[in-house]
Amino acid sequence: LKRCYVSGSACEDLAAALVANKSLVRMDLSGNRLGLRGLKLLCEGLQLKICQLTAAACEDLASTLSVNQSLRELDLSLNDLGDPGVQLLCVGLSHPTCKLQTLRLDSCSLTAKACEPLSCILEVNQTLTELHLTNNALRDPGVRLLCKRLGHPGCKLRVLW
Repeated sequence: LKRCYVSGSACEDLAAALVANKSLVRMDLSGNRLGLRGLKLLCEGLQLKICQLTAAACEDLASTLSVNQSLRELDLSLNDLGDPGVQLLCVGLSHPTCKLQTLRLDSCSLTAKACEPLSCILEVNQTLTELHLTNNALRDPGVRLLCKRLGHPGCKLRVLW
């Protein structure tokens, strides 16, 4: 779709198509006048569930989180990110320009080690209101780390799954 005179008004349909299409791996929208509204529509909900991502992908994702102010929801569930991946993600999540509201990390091979950087994020990230950690081996020590930060005045979390 490079230089196809696509405008921001088509981005709502493009975003819906990206969510529905499980086989599309690349889309080039270069040279189109998407504008800020179009970018926001495309970036509001980035669904990367079951994409065979590992910790190596998290460095690029962290960079995206630190510069993209439109991304509101990130679903990384069912990817083998592990604790090192979450450590990298938290670098982006701690950036003041990160506006992410919902982070889904269900079934990502996490342990209590991932809870240390995540708990720090609860203090500094002023927009994160939902954190999904279902089906990870956090155990008591990990949950305790998260609970310590839930009472912090900077913590805006409303949903913890």
